[in-house]
Formats: sequence, C-alpha cells, structure tokens
Amino acid sequence: MLGEGADRPAPRTVGLRARPPKVAGARGTRCRTETNGARDPASTSRAPWSQSTAPPGVRSQASLRAPAGGDGGTGRATEAVDVLVVDDDEGVRQTVAEILRRAQHTVAEAGDGEQALHRLEELVVRALVVDVRMPRLDGLALLQMLDHPPPAIVISAYFVEEDVRRSLGAKVCAYLRKPFRPEHLLQAVTAALGGGSPA
Repeated sequence: MLGEGADRPAPRTVGLRARPPKVAGARGTRCRTETNGARDPASTSRAPWSQSTAPPGVRSQASLRAPAGGDGGTGRATEAVDVLVVDDDEGVRQTVAEILRRAQHTVAEAGDGEQALHRLEELVVRALVVDVRMPRLDGLALLQMLDHPPPAIVISAYFVEEDVRRSLGAKVCAYLRKPFRPEHLLQAVTAALGGGSPA
C-alpha cells in the first residue's frame, strides 16, 4: 500500500488497466481542460443520476460553517487544503490521496458524500475528487446539493450520461474513467486548481 515508504514508486494505474482519456478544452467551466473517459461500446453499465434524495435547498461551501472551537470563535472554516478526495473504496481513496501528496498537494479524505459535507464545514477546499457511486450520499447528489462547490473531478468506473454532465455544468471540470493513470489525475487536478502550484 502506498504511504508505507516514501521511496516506493507510485502505481502506474489506479485500477486494473489504463484507459487513456480524451482531453479537450472545456467551455463554461473553471478548469482549463476537461478529461473525459471514452465511451466503452461493450459496457452496458451506466451511472445513475443519484441513489440518494438530496434534502430541500442547496448550499455553497461559503455558507458552510465549522463546528464550534478551533476557529477563534468565528464559526468559519480556517484550515485550507488543495484537494478533498471522496470515495467509499478505501484502497482507491488512499491511492489517489497518496499520488496527490507525492505531488506536494495538501489532501483531506472522506468516505462518502455525507462525510464530505462535514469536511467542507471544517476545511476550505480548493478542488474535489469525487467518486460517483457511494453509500448514503453519492458523488453526483453531493455536487447537486452544493450551489457553488470547489471545482470537481468526477471519477467512476461507469459512463456518466451526457444529460447528467450537462445538468452539472461548470461544477465539474473533468471526468476520469476508472482505471486511470496518475498523470491523468494530476493533469486534471492542476487544471482544477487553475494551473497554480500546490499550496
């Protein structure tokens, strides 16, 4: 497992085999590039819009507040991280987080959408890496709930339908089809962070 030794090389792919993504300029997003996994004609799996029902209303990260204490009494999140990685698969989540940390990004983790909401209350997050299918609150429902989320990279083993992509619009700047190569992840995160250097 990554993280047990700093001199161990990063994995060549996150998953069993790599699918080189198509990269094109994105319009109407906050990212410079959009990385889309190619549609697999042999696959009949499709990602649902949501397996959870979002509660009434939407929220932005700016409207979220940290729990009392540790914030000087302001009630606002004070700690900043480059990326919040949200995936219920611990192995994938830790691998993605380790790849980003090796690239000198600051990273926080969450096991599902509900945990991600709590983390967004505690942290100022610059970008999200979000899995689609998760228990309790999936990645698409999470993004639907947030009015102005940080730029998001959606990762999934399933094809995300075009109508779902259109409905999410500028909330998502890149889609990565699992399995993907570490360099494709880093490229998407760099674009989500506006091309800037790690914090």
